[in-house]
Amino acid sequence: MKERCSEEGIVALLLKSGIRELEPTISYEGGPGFHSPLNLAEGECPNLNELLESLAEKGALRRSRIGSLPSCPSCHSFRLMVRFTCPVCGSTNVRRVDAIAHLPCGFVAPAEDFSVGDSLRCPNCGKALRAMGVDYNRLSGVVICEDCGKISLSPKLLFECADCGTRSSENELMLRPIYKYEVLREKLLAMRPLADEVARILRESGLEVISSREIIGISGIAHRFSLSVKGEEGEHLIDVAQGDSPVSEDRVLSLFGKMMDTYLNETTLVAVPKASEGAKVLAKSFNINLIEATSPEEAASKISDHLSSRGLSGRGEGVERERRKIINAADGRA
Repeated sequence: MKERCSEEGIVALLLKSGIRELEPTISYEGGPGFHSPLNLAEGECPNLNELLESLAEKGALRRSRIGSLPSCPSCHSFRLMVRFTCPVCGSTNVRRVDAIAHLPCGFVAPAEDFSVGDSLRCPNCGKALRAMGVDYNRLSGVVICEDCGKISLSPKLLFECADCGTRSSENELMLRPIYKYEVLREKLLAMRPLADEVARILRESGLEVISSREIIGISGIAHRFSLSVKGEEGEHLIDVAQGDSPVSEDRVLSLFGKMMDTYLNETTLVAVPKASEGAKVLAKSFNINLIEATSPEEAASKISDHLSSRGLSGRGEGVERERRKIINAADGRA
């Protein structure tokens, strides 16, 4: 569980899910949160919001403000209970009533105080109330204070924190921002080594994959390959090269040197997003399977195709089904 609740784990989860935008859900307990859209339990990753903020600061997510939530000025909790108070004396001992305002004398009181049998009479001046709008007006849902007896059109709001007990007026509350995040997939991929992402996809298809495979050559030099795929017919070693410009002949020559020192008959070089024409010619002459790909899904799909043709598909029909899923996912992004 801890592996998922880390920056690297969240990056992997975002890449795997294909989510393009993260919208928060609001809860009384924690305010805005992103566990639901990422299918994570809150206890599984309690610091998720902080991890997303960190990724936003690093440019992998684009943050935009979509609102705000009030919170306690003392402990920053969102667990606020609204209390109605009398705007005259501040007491919380208030209730809603229907009231009558006697226009000639200006007296205001609960409607029941004016009832005398079937008629209405002002308890302040004693005059009968006959025509509404002329003698009196009715006020619905006003607030009367049981302590000071004053009637107000609306109560004053007081917010009590359910965690620390602090009572705050509306003006004293903190307004904490609510953000949503746009997922910048290319930025996420740059944070997570491409070879690791390709290895993850291949593992999910059922292949046995070793990341950062090291082999000692006949010269005694330790040669490191980006990843290795094992199957019933043997092991296939793969290097992944990524850059803003086309992968050059130098990467092909480097891989060929490792092949010669380790007695490998064939390897694969994944060029992201593409390889130079010279690199393609060299790779073909050196029996290096050169793959061009613009995404980890496309690279994994092409690797799976090549391994299947060589009998390194590993685990039968289940793998083939997963391999087709990879291909379909890659085609869907094309």
